[in-house]
Amino acid sequence: MKGFGNLAAHWRISGLGHWLCAALLLAAGPASGAEAMSPHQLEEGRYLASLCTTCHQPDRKTRGIPRITGYSSKEMLEMMMEYRGGEVHHGAMENIAQSLNDAELRVLADYLALTFPPAPRKTETGK
Repeated sequence: MKGFGNLAAHWRISGLGHWLCAALLLAAGPASGAEAMSPHQLEEGRYLASLCTTCHQPDRKTRGIPRITGYSSKEMLEMMMEYRGGEVHHGAMENIAQSLNDAELRVLADYLALTFPPAPRKTETGK
């Protein structure tokens, strides 16, 4: 997976069960925009994201702590599932990912992607 900065150096592939769980969650498909999130989901996403900003700052002023902005919902959900499954190791993040249920992870990923969307990708021609 691209765009995960220094985390790639810490990745470790383990049991097929973790990948299967992530694949099933992703197969359901992330929300595609604000209209796909209910007011309750937006409120829940805002609350969950506020817990993240204890460490992660949108302005990237925290050194050594990866950004959580600019990812698609699918990318963010994949990262959280890797923490939950132990493929990526960081004690605090593993605990957080394990404490959230699948629906909460999806709402958080959708909210972050909606609020801080990924930058448009350049085509091969650079446009």
